Amino acid sequence: MEHQQFSAPMPPKLLRLERLTPKSIRVIWQKPEKLNGESVWYEVCRRGSNDKLHGEKWFDRRDGNETEFHLTLNDLLPSSNYSVWVRAFSKKGDALSESEKKSIVTLANPSNLALEKITPHNITVSWVAPNDSSILR
Repeated sequence: MEHQQFSAPMPPKLLRLERLTPKSIRVIWQKPEKLNGESVWYEVCRRGSNDKLHGEKWFDRRDGNETEFHLTLNDLLPSSNYSVWVRAFSKKGDALSESEKKSIVTLANPSNLALEKITPHNITVSWVAPNDSSILR
């Protein structure tokens, strides 16, 4: 039986970070241009400003035709800055490469949340929106 040796995959491309809620973001990346082996698996890493490194493993169990992947990071702190990057590992996990790092600030929690009115079919709630106008649509 012939033994094959694989090197690290090329770095994945971190496409974008999307703020979803005050406690979650979506990480979207593309697989490496060259895998340098049979397959790869990913680890999405994040570090907050006063936080240790956290990583969430993500295994590609699809048919291999997809080039864009995403993972939602939860349990983050509102109004906090995070650095995020993606690692691509060889099948055995003995070689890796990293994407560039990107920063994101999570959404702020709304303030002055108040229940205004309750009827059998409706609930009216009011709040003060965060100063960040990028979330207003």
